[in-house]
Amino acid sequence: MSTVSRRNTKSAGSNHIINCVIRGDDSNAYLDKKLTHHIFFINLLSNAIKYSPQGGKVDFSLTCEAHQATFEIKDCEIGIPAKDKEQLFSSFHRGSNVKSIQVRN
Repeated sequence: MSTVSRRNTKSAGSNHIINCVIRGDDSNAYLDKKLTHHIFFINLLSNAIKYSPQGGKVDFSLTCEAHQATFEIKDCEIGIPAKDKEQLFSSFHRGSNVKSIQVRN
């Protein structure tokens, strides 16, 4: 079964457009609900919204294929400077350029 679902929504408390696309059959996906929620929704999606300008667009997609689920988040945030990419997966590291923007909580 192959499905494509699209949804545009305004994020809570902000003026962002979130475009959600789901491709394929996700009925056989086995994921750790708590870990998936923390990584994708608490961390990545909230950061995409937090560091994107008001009115910005965030694309969230889930593609399900045989034995594989691929999540992708694209945004229009400020990006990560090359010198900070080494620390990308280090706990509590913040990019050197985030001080130059106003972060909305």
